[in-house]
Amino acid sequence: MKEGAIYGTVVQQPFEFGYQAIKMMRAILNGDKSSVPASKQIFVPTQSIKKDNVEAFQTKLNELRGRK
Repeated sequence: MKEGAIYGTVVQQPFEFGYQAIKMMRAILNGDKSSVPASKQIFVPTQSIKKDNVEAFQTKLNELRGRK
């Protein structure tokens, strides 16, 4: 994408999936089921990555992975 060979891509957010799962499990284990939606589904939006935001995305991903 940086060189323009690929226009863009759509990515999921695996760290956000994990974060939301643990956050909800903690609440449920503490007896609070209010965070469970009626649909039983949590929506984690995808991200569109293009040349203009690929650097920021890569920086954020490296931070989440513990790489600076």
